[in-house]
Amino acid sequence: MTTASGTREVPFARESVWRALTALTPYCPVCDVSYVFSDGPGTEADAVMGKGTRFVCAQGRLDGMPPPQGAVSGEVVE
Repeated sequence: MTTASGTREVPFARESVWRALTALTPYCPVCDVSYVFSDGPGTEADAVMGKGTRFVCAQGRLDGMPPPQGAVSGEVVE
């Protein structure tokens, strides 16, 4: 398993940054990446994003299919 962590200073309040991050949708056409959150595929991120939320990020559109084995996954820790 590969893990990563890091920090970055931004000129915005933490609440504003998290609000922007939770605007993710299940599929990003710019990145060609699908996101699956702990509440299941197709769930809007702003309904579930928060500390402890688990997620999987997979290349391409999943269209209701589960993410492939080995897809990048993680948990929101702050």
